[in-house]
Amino acid sequence: MWLGYESPSHTSPVIEYTGCISAQRHAIGNARPAVGEVWLKRSWSRAGDLPPSSLFLSYTSGVPIPKVPKLTEASEYAGQAAIHVACTQLGSSYTPTQARRVVAEWVDLLSGEPTAITDLQFLTRTPKRLFNALSGQTQLRRLVVKWGDYDDLTPLEGLQELKLLEVGGASAVTQVGPLAALDKLRTLAIEGFRRIDDTTPLGHLVKLTDLELGGDWMSPRNAHVTSIGFLRELNQLEKVLLHTIVVEDRDYSALLSLPRLKWVRTMATKGMEPSIDHLKRALPWVS
Repeated sequence: MWLGYESPSHTSPVIEYTGCISAQRHAIGNARPAVGEVWLKRSWSRAGDLPPSSLFLSYTSGVPIPKVPKLTEASEYAGQAAIHVACTQLGSSYTPTQARRVVAEWVDLLSGEPTAITDLQFLTRTPKRLFNALSGQTQLRRLVVKWGDYDDLTPLEGLQELKLLEVGGASAVTQVGPLAALDKLRTLAIEGFRRIDDTTPLGHLVKLTDLELGGDWMSPRNAHVTSIGFLRELNQLEKVLLHTIVVEDRDYSALLSLPRLKWVRTMATKGMEPSIDHLKRALPWVS
């Protein structure tokens, strides 16, 4: 048996997302990975072919679960616990006035009282006003934002039931302090940012097992952080991906302090210490 989103036949093997960025589960035909084997989101190849920001997908036993509904308008929401929202980039089927109404109605729904939603994924651009409305959904346990023009993570600081948070396309985000209160997080991904000067608040997320930080791998455009020393506080980490990112103090030794690490990759940077070769020899490196 397989755990994942509903496959076309209900019998096809399905892989379960266990890492970061785009937490959808996908059918993969009749291929059958071994238990615990790492598979990839973007290329569907094995870990040796990993592109910089592909994440961790692995097989586990379980049963098929229902497909998550994809909603455009807030009026379509019918009390489901898990939804995918595509309420922007609507194309010619909506006039500009209608498109603004669609977003406004989602803002009204999400900024009000907590709903029954515990698993929320935005599939299209998330404008700042919609991102800010998330502060009303304190019951969320899983939140995935594909991209948007948000620059402040403060609306998320009250979402203290979150166990998985993925913030993509975060080019305007420069501060991660609001995330320090999310002490139940197990999986965190912040992708597409340009610069975060103070990463120390992430050291408060001591239950993290899976972490991704990086810039825009498609451009490619490197992100910059001053230090990754906060990793020394995260003893539960099992998977770490630092892609398209430059650590400005060049000190990568914190990666060597993680006792449970099972999967790691970071971008090589001139002058880094320890060297990339040393890290590859000492750690469970995925090329």
